[in-house]
Amino acid sequence: MTSDKRFRLVSSVWAAGIAGSVSTVPGSFKGWTNDDPARRAAIFANVTAIGRTIADLSARTGRDLHLGLEPEPCCYFETTPETVDFFNGWRASDRAVDAEGLLRRVGVNYDCCHLAIEFESPGEALGRLAAAGLRLSKLHLSSALRVKPDSAGRLALQQFVEPTYLHQVVAARGGVVRHRYTDLPDALADTPANPPDDEWRVHFHVPLHAQP
Repeated sequence: MTSDKRFRLVSSVWAAGIAGSVSTVPGSFKGWTNDDPARRAAIFANVTAIGRTIADLSARTGRDLHLGLEPEPCCYFETTPETVDFFNGWRASDRAVDAEGLLRRVGVNYDCCHLAIEFESPGEALGRLAAAGLRLSKLHLSSALRVKPDSAGRLALQQFVEPTYLHQVVAARGGVVRHRYTDLPDALADTPANPPDDEWRVHFHVPLHAQP
């Protein structure tokens, strides 16, 4: 289903007076865009187009509708600094973004799992988005995996290997990110660093009530 159809559906079922939003990927996958600068311009143009569509639908229905771009590990923008940089670039690419108030219609879906994997402090990250004037479209309460990647930790992670989704891994030592893996099997297959990482955070949405 395209974004415009999703918003038409949202506007038809959403109660009046309550904002309605749809979340989506942050532009693209980083590996597909870094070697092709032209894609950045195409992404900006598409975000402007959907922003205008949402603005028009909001005006016609009287609903406060907005899109939440969701930073995700290994995607086009995955951290809050990259998110702010993306929105600044979008605004610079087209005066209509500010002139037409499109930042009211396109904001950020803050996924707690995704940003925790990036070793970001929620207070600092949310403050950064607010300082940049970005709308918090959604706050997605979710949990991630956190493990010491020693032999026992790697063995425990084997049970989470599955082919349906990517389970990106961000590896750190002393809280400093050292490298990223696109999927969990890539991390498990890699030779431990010297000195080794002391923490891995894995994109795997375990239930909030799960123990430990």
